[in-house]
Order: sequence, then structure tokens, then C-alpha cells
Amino acid sequence: MPTLADLWMPIVASGLVVFFLSFLSWGVLPVHKGDMTQLPHEQAVMDAFRSWNLTQGTYFFPFMTPERKKDPAFRAEMGSNPSGLITVFGRHNMGLNMTLSFLVCVVISLFVAYLCAIALQKGAAFGTVFRFASAAGILGYAFGQLSHQIWFQANTSAKVAAMLEGIVFGLATGAVFAFLWPE
Repeated sequence: MPTLADLWMPIVASGLVVFFLSFLSWGVLPVHKGDMTQLPHEQAVMDAFRSWNLTQGTYFFPFMTPERKKDPAFRAEMGSNPSGLITVFGRHNMGLNMTLSFLVCVVISLFVAYLCAIALQKGAAFGTVFRFASAAGILGYAFGQLSHQIWFQANTSAKVAAMLEGIVFGLATGAVFAFLWPE
């Protein structure tokens, strides 16, 4: 049975491969082009946000508390649109965000390695490692965010893009593990 120390190379390499594929998906290819749309009256909305001095965070409207949910007037308000979430970013730190994204890829690969180390022996066949590591990678990349997207109303194209992207990322993880699996 391999140890995680035996698998450091596929952990780091698959993290790098997925990070690069993510860059291609978001920065080069039009995969996420339809994920978000522009607000109507964008400038008026931005001016209102500035005047409110909102701090970084996620805001739900109309805001719901257990007490308010019991109020018939509030329930009527919830039944009439609009309602939703607004996420307000602080200053973007691209370097930090990229570093954290890479670390997420490495952590997912670490868990893939953990599962593979439990289930597979050193010298396992390429196809066996590929199938097992790919399945674990797809679970981590494709299904990890689906519930969030459902609850927070991501559009259908964003859900499909994220699922397909997660499948590609999982297959890439499986391929790297299979190529670098210890003898």
C-alpha cells in the first residue's frame, strides 16, 4: 500500500494540471461566458451601493430571520420578486486568490491520494488507477459545488459548465495519478 509520501508527485502535479485547466476554462475559453449577466441600470445600482458603504460580504434580501418567517407580511414579501443575494467584494487580490485556488486543487488531490492509497497497491495497473482516481476527482470537482449552485440559483449554463469542467478536472487528476503511480 503506498503512503501519501509516495504520492507527493501526483498530488502536486495533478493540482498544477487542474489549476492550469481552470485558467484555460476561465481565462481563455468561453466556458463561463454565460455564468453571469449585467444588471439593468448598473450605474444606479453601483451608486446606491457606494452610498450605503457596504462592507465585503454576502447580503440576502429581503433578510430572513426565524421571527420574520412567521410574519404573514414578510411571507408575502418573500413570495413577490425580487429576492436574492448580493455578494460585495473588497479589493481583489489576484495573487492571493490564485494561490488559494491552487491550494484547493492540491487539497482535492491530497484526498484523491488518500483514497487511492487505501484502495490500490503499488504497481496497480494504469487503468485501475485512472478509473479510481478519476472517480474521486470528479466527486471533488464536479459535485462539490452543485448543491450551492442549486440553492443560490446559478443559471443552467453555469451548472452545466461547472459539471463538465469538474468531469474534465477529475479525468485529468486520474490521468496524472495513473501516469505517476508508484511501482
